[in-house]
Amino acid sequence: MQQAVLTEFILDGHLTSHVWRMRALYAARREVLVNEIRKRFGYTRAVRGDEAGLHFVLELPRECDDRVIVEGLKAGVVTRPLVNYYMNQDEARKGLMLGYACVPNDEIAPNFAKLADAIEHVLEPTARVVTPLSTPA
Repeated sequence: MQQAVLTEFILDGHLTSHVWRMRALYAARREVLVNEIRKRFGYTRAVRGDEAGLHFVLELPRECDDRVIVEGLKAGVVTRPLVNYYMNQDEARKGLMLGYACVPNDEIAPNFAKLADAIEHVLEPTARVVTPLSTPA
């Protein structure tokens, strides 16, 4: 019975329209998050893997401890340190895996502000310089 219902759902085009709606929703959320990163940090923090998908990496300076940032986050903000995904910790890039699929658009900015505060708390004062919102050369 379930397979017949699923088959009808697919053949009637409902799956395709659902996928298109979700792609548009996730693209909008991705854009909101990237814009918040640019507002706060300019282009001083690289964003990797943001072309599509449900998450991307916000790179941090090598001397930054991404685990300390995650530990210092306030309730409601969940991210993963990039170092956790490396076998050889000495060669690990520093950064944070940021997911946005399940975060409503209006909650992205305040939650990113909490994350940005935690990042800035860990970074040295000289690493906090913000560049203008122009595209990098």
